Amino acid sequence: MRSNPYILAKCMLLHDGVFTYDDLAKSTDLSNKTVRNMMDKVAAFYSEFHIQIEKKPGYGITLIGTEKDKFDCYHECLKQLKVPAPASSEIRQNIILFSLLVSDSPIRISTLEDMLFITRPSIYHDLGAIESYLAKFSIELSRSRRDGLRLITGEKRRRYCLTDWASLMQSEDLANYQVYPALIRFQQMIRNASERRFIQKFINDIAVSTNHSISSVSLNRAVTFLIVGISRVREEHFVNLNLQILNKISSISIYTAFRSNISLIEKRFAVSFREQEIIYFASVISSYMTSNYESLVKESKNTARILTAIDNCYRFLLTQVQPFNHEYFSQSLFPFFDSILQSMNYDFDIFNPNTSLIKESFPELFDICEQMKPIIFKDLGINLPESGAATITLLLADIRERYCSEIRCCMVVHEHSFERNLLTSTLRNIIPNLILITVDNLNSTDLSEIDLLLIDDPSYECSSVPCFVLPPLITGEFKDLIDPTISQIRHEKKSRFLIKRPN
Repeated sequence: MRSNPYILAKCMLLHDGVFTYDDLAKSTDLSNKTVRNMMDKVAAFYSEFHIQIEKKPGYGITLIGTEKDKFDCYHECLKQLKVPAPASSEIRQNIILFSLLVSDSPIRISTLEDMLFITRPSIYHDLGAIESYLAKFSIELSRSRRDGLRLITGEKRRRYCLTDWASLMQSEDLANYQVYPALIRFQQMIRNASERRFIQKFINDIAVSTNHSISSVSLNRAVTFLIVGISRVREEHFVNLNLQILNKISSISIYTAFRSNISLIEKRFAVSFREQEIIYFASVISSYMTSNYESLVKESKNTARILTAIDNCYRFLLTQVQPFNHEYFSQSLFPFFDSILQSMNYDFDIFNPNTSLIKESFPELFDICEQMKPIIFKDLGINLPESGAATITLLLADIRERYCSEIRCCMVVHEHSFERNLLTSTLRNIIPNLILITVDNLNSTDLSEIDLLLIDDPSYECSSVPCFVLPPLITGEFKDLIDPTISQIRHEKKSRFLIKRPN
């Protein structure tokens, strides 16, 4: 069965561009000799579909034929190999969506019926889910009895959607998509490990050279975006861009570094970019990157608006939750708001969390963040989607965790010796996130701001705050004694973080 010529024919149709005998041997798990011996049979089979095998010594093998002929030939291979058609609606939807996103012309329903071996009602059912997904990207699906199906959108939104779809597909088993070789070739390009590493290094080098940083999640997304863009340019699909968008890039240094090094990408992927493409790539990569907070505040063109929005969001949150660190909130939210304002210029989505999981994990926090939408729209002009609220929910969950884990401890000592300093250091090691306040007496101390009290006077009693007598030396027994109280304090702080609103 392994030496079946249809296996080799199918494998060759999945290879994009030039390939070698060694490539085929590796892909089919056959020997190089077996592959060469089967070539005449494969060539005879291809001739039935007007496809020719072109061999160039020292260069490789290419297939000459139209995409339609290759597609028909590929489906005949599947029939001969008795490969089952995709069964699940999700798999069909991915195939239809990809076909629409990369198609130059409308796709007829009958074409989808033949491709997927399903009936028209099933296709209509799949199209409903596809339309819901496309709506997130402001893409409209046009249906016409005469012309078929086509997307009403521009190139930037196509790439935006393709990037999101390709990211979601990275964990999918490509064996489920054998009826559509173009999708497999596209995903193989997206997943190519060596190419992804090359682009990762390219982006990281730009970040380092411009004193910016990029998170691992954003880096993965940015790599996918660049590969999608390279694929579209190869197919001669270009963006139309107002060159004035250069003025809207947060950091022009990113564009300059990108422009100076783009030849590395062009050489690696054998592609040439127009100036509009370079500006577009640089602008989107810029929206993924951030510098330190101080630099970002200075270089952003929206600093005043963003800081106003953050202050107004903070004031609202204080009506919903316990007071928290405004500085941390501002430093965390500023890059996010700045990226949103940048991405609005490029038709590109920076919201990519698992929204449903976040809503399920933090329902009350998500509801609070949803209530901030009018504030954000008023100050920034942004209609924040659910996925954007989910992103801020993660920040609020982090703030809650910090609030709960932080232990404000007041230590009353009447002598300041080396031993006491050593004791203080030990306490900070055994109690994570400890904020230690050392005082000589409690007369001027507001215990309402204190979680834990440590004293060196055994006669002192306190009913409002958990109180422990300091031993001469911190031991394992003292840690075992204090740990349950620390855990209880954190549990109670978590339950108090949300201000209970009346029903």
